[in-house]
Amino acid sequence: MKLFFALTIINIKMYFRNKQGIFWTLFFPGFIMIIFGFQSVFSVSENPQISVFISENPSNNSQQKLTEKEEILLNNISNDIKNILGIKTIYRLTNITKNQNYEEDSIIRVNISRDIINNTSLCEKISDSCKVVFTYDESFKKDSLTSKIIIEKNLQKIILENYPELGSNNATKYINSINYILNDEKSKNNYKNWIVPGIAAMAIMQTGIFSVGFTLVRLKRTGTLRRIKATPAGASHFLAAQIATRGIVILLQTYLLLLLGKVFLGADINISNFIFWVNITIISLIGGAVFIGLGLAISGKSRSEDTLAPVANLIVFPMMILSGIFFPVSSLPNWLSNFTQFFPLSFLANLMRSTTMDELQILSSGIQTIGLIVWFVIIFLIAIKLFEWE
Repeated sequence: MKLFFALTIINIKMYFRNKQGIFWTLFFPGFIMIIFGFQSVFSVSENPQISVFISENPSNNSQQKLTEKEEILLNNISNDIKNILGIKTIYRLTNITKNQNYEEDSIIRVNISRDIINNTSLCEKISDSCKVVFTYDESFKKDSLTSKIIIEKNLQKIILENYPELGSNNATKYINSINYILNDEKSKNNYKNWIVPGIAAMAIMQTGIFSVGFTLVRLKRTGTLRRIKATPAGASHFLAAQIATRGIVILLQTYLLLLLGKVFLGADINISNFIFWVNITIISLIGGAVFIGLGLAISGKSRSEDTLAPVANLIVFPMMILSGIFFPVSSLPNWLSNFTQFFPLSFLANLMRSTTMDELQILSSGIQTIGLIVWFVIIFLIAIKLFEWE
């Protein structure tokens, strides 16, 4: 055991002396994460939708269901949003004083005061009570502005049709007095919250496969592994130290990326929670073991870096693109997403996201955890079968 620790310390020192390796392992994934995080161009909800509510004050003795005018208005708004933005809209009557439990898939929530449609005289006297409030995820500001135009147009239409007594001048004045308020927020399904754990999972995959694979192939090509077998240290201690070093690097890499996401992107990561870091550590080590095993398996039959690189890239790039790292898997065709959900990187990314976004413990994500452990067993059995010392 003392020999193992000594070899591990030596390997760690050698690893961190390689400035190029440190850049590609620690800083490049962070750079990619920040670039994509500031774009915030994807909806990460499985079924993104816009919620439109008619809000009423509970002190009013009005009926507790939508009127015909309100149904027509909301249906027209829903159709226009669907035709222009291609996004599903849900609507209903709600109470403005209640702590509303909005649907998680809503990227924009709109509250239209009921008095705007049914009580124009009150709105003219108390303009503050007649407002339309937009609450939108910061990733969808353009969609929220388009929704505002659609709702404004439909409100104008219904007011002109239903209140001819106002006259054109008063109607225009009344329409212009409606207060439209836009509030941006960062929802749980915000792209920044979503991309950070995805990039962390991708970085674990790349470190496990490329770092282990290329190192062992280089040592085999130069005959170092063969000579190490003849030393008192033994090949098993050396290999174990190599794996332990990569495990430590993977943990440091994951911690750094999550902290960068919190600091530079403002991702909602509960970094002050000790249990959170325990779960992240366990997930990172399991995921690291899977991809270190894959690196061992790929390097097993490879005679040089030239033969390793194409095989590694053939495995890495499809997983990186199709495992939901940069965009949601739901945007893929069903037949493809049903297949890619079983990739080891998909399991790892989903586990990371359930821990960072939903604050679930690893045991609460049963299917993802089991899937990753199954991959670990399969890959290490393959690695044992394929690995050669020379």
